[in-house]
Amino acid sequence: MSLGSLRAESRNNALVHIGADEKVLYAETPTLIDANLVTLVSASAATTLFVIECGVWLAGSLDISSFLVVDLPPAAQWAAAVAWYPFVMFLVARSLQRFRRRYLVLTNKKIIYRDGGLEPRILPYGALAGAVTIEGEYLQCCFVTDVLLTLKESDRLERLSSLHNPAAVESKVQAIISAIRQKRQRAAAAANDSSQFCLLYTSPSPRDMRRSRMP
Repeated sequence: MSLGSLRAESRNNALVHIGADEKVLYAETPTLIDANLVTLVSASAATTLFVIECGVWLAGSLDISSFLVVDLPPAAQWAAAVAWYPFVMFLVARSLQRFRRRYLVLTNKKIIYRDGGLEPRILPYGALAGAVTIEGEYLQCCFVTDVLLTLKESDRLERLSSLHNPAAVESKVQAIISAIRQKRQRAAAAANDSSQFCLLYTSPSPRDMRRSRMP
């Protein structure tokens, strides 16, 4: 499987962390549709309020001083009345940018998952104890279905969020962990069997030595 389903920036970022001997088993760009809708609705509501504010101000019926909690100079009042909209739109753009950075790649050796940051999380399968799907969990104002990864050496959980097909990701991770576990068990059993074999050597007796000297 290739990384063709990823965006160009995400694909280039993932390739940095994939070795030449690794095989890509699964790749996707996770998107939380509900959260995207919340972001877009927030942007639309903010834009509508700003347009209404501008219209009321142009009509001459907006008294900015009535909205103030503290006494500010007139210039600061106008700045506060106008600056909130660019600030809200900045937060919206930042949120959408973080969603565009998300990607998930499963190779035959590790999980590469980027959740909105610049650098992804690298999770080798050998460090995982298991994976489980959490359905219908309420997180950040949305109901999500995520995959939780449990680590062997700590109680910490790693969350794979906003996946298109969490059940498929869970089954693939579980299958890989199970295959690695079985391979280690077979290697341990083979090593145990080989340690039970020993070479029995007996030196020749004097009678045998005398017989070998006879013509």
